[in-house]
This record gives sequence, C-alpha cells and structure tokens, in this order.
Amino acid sequence: MRILLLTTQYHPAANPNVFRWAAIAGHWVAAGHEVHLLCAEHSQRPREETIQGVQVHRAGQATLMDWTYNLLKTKHRRSEPGTGAGRAGWGRSVLETLLNLTWRKLYWPDGSCLWYLPARRRAVQLLQQHDFDALISVGTPFTCHWVALACKKRFPQLRWLMDIEDPFSIAEEFPNNNFALYRRRNHRAEALAFRSADAVAVTNPAVLRRYAAVFQEDAHKMSVIPPLYDPAVPSDYSLPPRLPGEIRLGYFGSFYHKIRTPQRFLEMLEIAVGQSGGALSQSLSVHFFGYLEPEFTAMFERFHSLSPHIRLHGLLSREDAAAAMQQMDALLHIGNSTDYHLPSKAPEYLFSGLPVVNIAACVSDTFTEFAGVRAALLHIPPDVELPEAVSRLSGFLLHLPKGDLPGDEEVESVGVAAVAGRYEAALMDR
Repeated sequence: MRILLLTTQYHPAANPNVFRWAAIAGHWVAAGHEVHLLCAEHSQRPREETIQGVQVHRAGQATLMDWTYNLLKTKHRRSEPGTGAGRAGWGRSVLETLLNLTWRKLYWPDGSCLWYLPARRRAVQLLQQHDFDALISVGTPFTCHWVALACKKRFPQLRWLMDIEDPFSIAEEFPNNNFALYRRRNHRAEALAFRSADAVAVTNPAVLRRYAAVFQEDAHKMSVIPPLYDPAVPSDYSLPPRLPGEIRLGYFGSFYHKIRTPQRFLEMLEIAVGQSGGALSQSLSVHFFGYLEPEFTAMFERFHSLSPHIRLHGLLSREDAAAAMQQMDALLHIGNSTDYHLPSKAPEYLFSGLPVVNIAACVSDTFTEFAGVRAALLHIPPDVELPEAVSRLSGFLLHLPKGDLPGDEEVESVGVAAVAGRYEAALMDR
C-alpha cells in the first residue's frame, strides 16, 4: 500500500502527533508499505528527505510563529527539545498582545491557514506523481483536513481517512479560531469533511459520542483508535542525586489555557506541605517536564511557598524524558476540563509501573474511563472539597502503593502494531 500522510509538523518537533505518526509510519515501512509525509518547512531541515524509511516532503509555513522561526533560522523552538519554561519579555508580550487582537481574531480555520495553499499545491503534485492508495490527514490543525478535502475533490477515488486527534467544531472550550465569528462556518466545514471522508478516527469513546450526535449521518464512518504506547529507550539522562527520604512526583506534558492547568494541584500542594506534620514539607519534590507558556510560568511563581518543592525542567527529548520518568516515585496526571480530550500520554503513565495521581478537572474524566480500576491510581474528582482532596493526596504520597503492572494483552492492544492495524482496517473497510 502507498500512503500519503498530511500533518503540519514532523521531526524535529517533539509533540504527541509527531511521536504517534513517526512510530506508525515506521511500522508500515518495515511491513513493506510505501509512506510519504507532507509537512511544513523547517529552516534546519531539507525540503525533501527520508527519515527511517518515510519519504518526507516539506512545503509552506505551519504557523506565523514558525514563519518567524524559519525567517530568523531559529535553532531552538518551543516545540522542540531543549526549550524550557517560557518567560515573556517586553517585546514578546507586545507581539502576543497584537496577535491576540488582530491575527488570532481573524484567521480561519486555524493558525495553520498559511500552510493551506502551498500544502495543497504540493499534495496535488505528489498525487499526480505517485499512485497513492490512501490519504491520511492528522488534525489538529483542521487545515490538514481542509487540504485533504481539496485533494479528495481532485482525486475522488482516493481513500481518505480523517484522523481527529483533537476536535474542531465541537471544541468550544479549546477554540481553534474566533468561535463568535466562525462557529457556523466551522460546523459547515467539518460536516463537509465528514461527508467527503471515507473513514474518521477519534481517540476515545467520549469524543465519538459527541461527534455522532452532531454528524449522525456519518457516524458509521467513525472508529475509536486509542493513544499509542511506544515507549522510548531511556537515555543516560540523570537528575541531581536523590536526597535522603525524598519522594519524587513527576508531571510529563503540557498545559493549556482553561483546558489543563496546574492551579488546583498547586493549591492542594500548598496546603499539603504545610499540614503534613513536616513529612511532605521535608521530603516531597515535584518535577515538571515539558515546555511552559509564560502564563503558566507566572502561575508557578505566584506560589512562592512551593519554590523549594518545584522543579521545572523544560522540554526534553523522548529518550531523556523516559530516563527521567524512571527516576520518579510516582506520576502526576492533571486532567482536562473537557470530557472529550484524552491525553496521549495515558498509556505511558498507566504502564510505567509507578503509582499515579490523577487530578481530574471534569466529572466525566476521559483518563479515568481509559484507566479503569487500578490499585495504584489515586483519582481526585473535581467535586471533592479542597480539604478532603488534600487529605487524599497526602495520604497517598506518604504511603505510596506498588505500581500496577499491565498484562501483555493490555500493552499489545495499544502497541504500534495494534494501532497501525486499526488504521489499516479503517482504510480498508468500505
């Protein structure tokens, strides 16, 4: 099978979509398939290259920020390993304010709209040059699906699968554009994409139910393809030597405005280290791995009393992050305020062999649904009063249970071969 993948970012970007599709594409190449991937330009990478057997083509700019990076030939970008916590200087603050008042109020369908024309042009060229069996578009951004729709109109016999990693028209809590201006247009555009696509993949049952209620006529095209478990080989990355009696709690991932923030956890932690009779105040260190936007850096700084307990490490490579995870005693998971986003790191957390603290922000928490009942999972729902939540957190951390070890079948069900097989089945099911 010859497959064309559309996704705005690829190596060296370090984000869940890149990790997921690099693993799947590599699996398909090893199985004898021919895989081409079209993404945005990167000033540090050639426009045409082969990465682990995947033929990568680059055209256009992913976002206005990426255009700036490429123009200035920036080496260290916010989506790549080596970037730390964001601290907005005066110039960046002014620029962000101007963008929020202008560009981000007007663009459609999202900030990757700059990519649409060059990506469509290059995709059509590739489709004319190669006899592709399938086209897969990965969103967000929705611009990827919009490019794929143009290709489907030009090549109607081409089998097209929409891979919805994050929703578009139904995601009012996490808008891709100015919903007040474009709500109806978003719905019409996604409805057209659903009608035109041959198959649609989503990451969890909750988002499938949401979409099935909105696009009932095309609900039969949808299937749930869960987050991928493809652990990286740990590097020799090492944290500073462990202090006597130290309890290390680690968070791996990003935060998003109004959707996933550390605010509630920090409030709980502030009380916990002060009420634990000195036990947690002397032993607990909480490590955050991942790029922080300036908004969240400022949030951490507001909790001055927690500074002895908080470590911000920035965005690491997958290999370094895997090594850091092995040096934790427990993992921290902070849920989304939406009931239709399932964090991609869910399998990695659950299969780590470490106890997990889940701070839910939504009653219908997708991580809880995905995890099921586990002895070493502390789930703190959003409706639990703060004193009770603090008591549960403190008791769990001071008496950590042994981590849950997954069974082989559970691991294999979300492994690369299984997930890649589900995509193949969706592509072949007519």
